[in-house]
Amino acid sequence: WLAQTGMYLMMMVIQKLSVAPLVLLPFWTSFRKLVFGPLQGHEKLEVIIVMLIIPFFVNVFMFWVQDNILMKKPKREDSPNFESGLNLLQAEEVELREVLTPYRI
Repeated sequence: WLAQTGMYLMMMVIQKLSVAPLVLLPFWTSFRKLVFGPLQGHEKLEVIIVMLIIPFFVNVFMFWVQDNILMKKPKREDSPNFESGLNLLQAEEVELREVLTPYRI
């Protein structure tokens, strides 16, 4: 639990440090005019979009990405996959049937 929390916090710091320089890029001025141009005169709607709607979707996306990274289990080459495990169980069942067959009445 503590390791996952530490990893999550580290990922959040990396995310914030990587997003901060992107916000300072000059193309955001023209993008802001394109998105909020139709909303001029509706300051409350702009605030709702900027403070609630956009952060909600960005946070959902970032949580999904981080959760997939944190919960991903490394694939081990030496461990059998499901199908080979199933084949092994079926083979053992056949052997067990062959051993028990003579004892049936």
